[in-house]
Amino acid sequence: MENSAFVVPMAKVMSTFTCGALLVATAFWALDSSEKTPIPTQKIAVTHPSELYVAPIAEPIFDEERSQFTAISLGDGTWQGTSSQRLARSALSLSKLYIADYVLSHGTLIERGMVEPMIRESNDDMATILFQRYPESIAEIAKKYHLYSTKPAEHWGYSQTSSFDVAYFLYQLIRNNPQSPILEWMRTIAPAAADGTEQNFGTALLNGVEGSKLAWSNDHTLFSSASFGDGYVVVAMVQGDADDLNHYVQAQRGSAIAEPPQRN
Repeated sequence: MENSAFVVPMAKVMSTFTCGALLVATAFWALDSSEKTPIPTQKIAVTHPSELYVAPIAEPIFDEERSQFTAISLGDGTWQGTSSQRLARSALSLSKLYIADYVLSHGTLIERGMVEPMIRESNDDMATILFQRYPESIAEIAKKYHLYSTKPAEHWGYSQTSSFDVAYFLYQLIRNNPQSPILEWMRTIAPAAADGTEQNFGTALLNGVEGSKLAWSNDHTLFSSASFGDGYVVVAMVQGDADDLNHYVQAQRGSAIAEPPQRN
């Protein structure tokens, strides 16, 4: 992806980001198509990510009405995102990334074989079986990767996460375990999911994308996507359909996104 495609038009303003006793003051404005006025964003250098960078938050606020967007540069570790990026919301099938990472480390050979269709085809049955066998998986991955808006629910799809948490998880996975099968399966997702949903929306349409994991609610009122490319990770979440997510990502990334497909 070219550098020019990674930039969101912004006007600089000041705000405060608290990490324990340390205050880092830097903020930006990013275009958000779901609001009439720009949404404030934060950006700090994180060449060496640590708990200081991802400051723990109190009980995360649950909010599915506000859209979320997070992008992290794999080059210098800087990030940018909407002010809503750490609000908790239903993880949907993005929780399968967390389950997959845990099962690949703790599962049997047969269970590890179930992870591929869970990622490539977004197979719900595989996710249900694996989460029933490893109900601690999401909580343990949240702890391992310092994902402070992420927590499990009785059903994997109702587990909570945020665009920031998903992006930060993928950032760490790519930096620390670039040979992870999860990344390869994201590179080779099936054209259609196990339930027949076309897997060609949201951040997956960005120019230069190498791999994606897409998510949607059963009633198609919530859509999310997470993608990575040459030098970046990007995640977007909306209350709306696939076209709403396409337009939201287009607004956030400008010309970086391919033309949204025509839908009947």
